[in-house]
Amino acid sequence: MDLPPASRPAFRRAVLTCLVAGTIICSPLTGQAARLPQFEITPFGGWFLSGNITLSTSTTFPQGGTLLVDNAVGYGLALTLRVERDLQVELSYTRATSSMRYENAAGVVSDVTDLATNYYQIGGLYLLRGKSVRPFLLYTLGAGQFDPVGDRQSKWLFSMAFGFGIKFYITESFGIRTQARLFLPIDVEGGSLYFGTGGAGYAVGATVPAIQSDLTLGLMYTIP
Repeated sequence: MDLPPASRPAFRRAVLTCLVAGTIICSPLTGQAARLPQFEITPFGGWFLSGNITLSTSTTFPQGGTLLVDNAVGYGLALTLRVERDLQVELSYTRATSSMRYENAAGVVSDVTDLATNYYQIGGLYLLRGKSVRPFLLYTLGAGQFDPVGDRQSKWLFSMAFGFGIKFYITESFGIRTQARLFLPIDVEGGSLYFGTGGAGYAVGATVPAIQSDLTLGLMYTIP
């Protein structure tokens, strides 16, 4: 396309303006990754999706059944340490207290008590390249504690969590973190050792009594 001579300066200015604007808009997500802070402290809160808990037969619930747990406000704290350029290790605690009802095998529902759910997790975060905006993936392992209010006995389970989110590094000492996680508490039901003409082995049974998740927003205090 051949522009008239009088239009060429305006065209060049328009192209330059678009390039500068595009660079400003895209700069947080492109280019060389900014150095992560050495340490982060993040209190967070949000919405905890409790899910329902499937019960196996026991002395307390001889017919099995289901615990119907209401969604609730969740909160917690994360301590995060940089170990490599785009990799962090994290220790976190999450808590939510929900109302709980019991549904037996016949479908009859009755109020039980409130349930405090606690997750103690340690794991890693992998951060995608960026500058002030860093999307990340999360994987952690740890323990989940289901603690009914009152004199009822709490139950501890092995647990894991998967998640993703975005960190916004606003200044050298302050940022915002938003994330979504999926919790999988695992109930190991026991093992069995067997021998036979085809060899020997050991089998372990395990179930996931509930699938839980949370959506949270946190304020990061960062130490360079």
